[in-house]
Amino acid sequence: MGRGLTLREEGKSRVSISKGKDIARIVRQAITLVGGLEKLISSRARVLIKPNLSVALPAKTGVITDPRVVLALIQLVREAGAKEIMVGESAVVGFDAGAIFDALKVRSLFEKAGAKVVNLDQDQAVEVKIPKGEVLKKLKVCRTAYESDVIISVPKMKTHFQTGVTLSLKNMKGTVPDESKRIIHRIGVPVEKREEYGLDQAIVDLNTIISADLTVIDATISLEGFVPGPRLVGNPVRLDTIMAGFDPVAVDAVGCRVIGLDPREVRHIRLAYERKLGQMLLDEIEVVGRSVESVLHPLKTDIPKAAQVHENVTIIEGKGCSGCSVTNRLALSFFSPQDVENLGSLTLMVGDTASTDYPVKGRCFFIGNCSIRSNKGKKGRNIGGCPPPGLWIRKSLTGVAINCLGEIKGT
Repeated sequence: MGRGLTLREEGKSRVSISKGKDIARIVRQAITLVGGLEKLISSRARVLIKPNLSVALPAKTGVITDPRVVLALIQLVREAGAKEIMVGESAVVGFDAGAIFDALKVRSLFEKAGAKVVNLDQDQAVEVKIPKGEVLKKLKVCRTAYESDVIISVPKMKTHFQTGVTLSLKNMKGTVPDESKRIIHRIGVPVEKREEYGLDQAIVDLNTIISADLTVIDATISLEGFVPGPRLVGNPVRLDTIMAGFDPVAVDAVGCRVIGLDPREVRHIRLAYERKLGQMLLDEIEVVGRSVESVLHPLKTDIPKAAQVHENVTIIEGKGCSGCSVTNRLALSFFSPQDVENLGSLTLMVGDTASTDYPVKGRCFFIGNCSIRSNKGKKGRNIGGCPPPGLWIRKSLTGVAINCLGEIKGT
């Protein structure tokens, strides 16, 4: 178990929806509705609970998993008789999960409840081959996560500017070290390979080698939209809802429908379904407890346009998926008008522009693999990725030198 998604049993995947103010009660109810933990956890099981605790922001912001959901799960896993219970996380690139545990004051909270708190950022890594990988053939993963008998993924319900949503499938990125996260985001697809949706494909590749045995989506307070600023956050929305199931593709699909999205339009979920890693369609999923309609609350997924039209910035968008265009717009929206003016004259190339005649004004940047590939040999600075993270675009525009893994050169 936990060794990567395989097609679930024949028949419908069951996903539960529970709603209420008492978090411990609705978590217990959601898991009971899908059959409980007894068939998943034995007395010899080492269980890893993997929440989203990747940044030091309070649960009321809707950015991280509410610690009360984790506490409820620790209690349920104890009751199921697990040999060892762990709560583990690897933070966003450049941060340390141990420091985040301390800032959130959750370490002693989880330990008193009976769990060992594991800083996966300080964990040993093991390199794993990905036999069926589309864009990744091998990847380093955190040893504790890879060797766990059972993984319980506890993602926060959030929209995401690159992947549409960040739920259970994407939550597995918190089981790999920073080096692997950079590869997933930055390199997803080599420049030479004509393949769209590198990040989405990489997320699915990851889930073929390490994945959730049980998914519990925390939608008590969710996150919608995007607010430019020093931290990538949006607006919290209270839903008081928990979703659970043993098929993470199905749970993610139901989660999408609860917030008004069609999972077929969320690339990594659709790709996981197409690769037969789980169920996605309505007639393949049995929803128990509350209905989707009874808890439906569409979330905004608006991507902010660049703050203004800047006279010193020329943006040329060619053919390709929306990933780089969206990321580029978001990256620009973080700059103040004065900051943009201070950058001087810029030309930003996005997508396949091989057949486009464009006037280059000032410094030229080729953003994303399609742009780099279609402009090979032309003068300009490459910002690779499929798509590259907005942070790396911003750093490159301001003159910070970044290597192929997104690391600042010279550090």
